[in-house]
Amino acid sequence: MIKEILNNCIAHQDYRLRGKINVEEFEDRLVFINEGGFIPETIEQALEPGYKPPYYRNVFLCNAMVNLYMIDTNSMGIPMMYQIQRDKYCIPMEILIYRQYFYWIKFKKKK
Repeated sequence: MIKEILNNCIAHQDYRLRGKINVEEFEDRLVFINEGGFIPETIEQALEPGYKPPYYRNVFLCNAMVNLYMIDTNSMGIPMMYQIQRDKYCIPMEILIYRQYFYWIKFKKKK
């Protein structure tokens, strides 16, 4: 799950903003912070069956990551992460959109 989130952060980061991807570890959760805004705009939109993003921010990087089997091209990352959490009876992760430049993913750590 962590690898999937981190790969998505790398693929979807807006590198023009010259920011960095942050992973913050707390006692009860991990938080991944990514610059570049959330392309689907809402979580509900990203979870709709058959959703495809209107564009890819980093086409060449994404193609390389697909060729290395790091990500897929079916927009299944977020739905897959939710399914993994449901299968493991975890508290669902939160994806919060903060302004247009940042979004973060938070999920509870297993005890």
